[in-house]
Amino acid sequence: MERSGGLESFFFSITEAVEAAPDYGVRHPPDDFQRCRVDDVDRGGCLGAHEFAVDVEREGIHGQTATIWARSNRCKVAFMSGGVARATYDDVRLIVQLYDLRREERLRQARAWFAASFRVTTWDEFVALCPPGSETNASYRMVVTYWEMVASFLTTGVLSAELFYQSGRELLFVWERLRDFVPQLRAQYGNPVEYRNLEAAAAAYIEWWNKQAPGAYDAFSKRVRGPSAGSGSSRAV
Repeated sequence: MERSGGLESFFFSITEAVEAAPDYGVRHPPDDFQRCRVDDVDRGGCLGAHEFAVDVEREGIHGQTATIWARSNRCKVAFMSGGVARATYDDVRLIVQLYDLRREERLRQARAWFAASFRVTTWDEFVALCPPGSETNASYRMVVTYWEMVASFLTTGVLSAELFYQSGRELLFVWERLRDFVPQLRAQYGNPVEYRNLEAAAAAYIEWWNKQAPGAYDAFSKRVRGPSAGSGSSRAV
């Protein structure tokens, strides 16, 4: 069978692995796996079939965990759609841990301040609101670096984006408040990739949301961005 690339070749390669080891004891893929790598296979039972947890490395699903099941030496990836692997319990645990971190008292204060007060669009406005060494500057850094960290989990494939999008809208809220200001910040710092994870994660989130509910993001963005700096308050949603 000719491999055409994309998920078809991915399915084909996984099938090769199972067919090469009908006793389901395979730990490594055949030598000719080129488009993906099955790093490890754990044997288990599932509804009379055989289920394996596999780590997959391939563009589009790098670092994700997928589940395959096999009958009659055939297999496929469970709940794979458009290259997105099914979320795992590890994803759930990480999301809960990230939620717990946001409940820390100082970070809660910083988040409340950011939602109510951070509406800057220029470097001068930023310096006036968050001068170096100030409490407001500390609050700004706590909020933005926290969400940049979370975004890095998404952009590197550590965390299931599909699952995160269900409850992680505050990331998008923070980016909406930052996005007009970021080009000037990058210029001042001489760092064109400052907050690039947050930017990339927000762009992917927006694309997902537009597919789920066309028009919802536009309404959200208008509500969050609102009037110019310092003229009101808003609540992260």
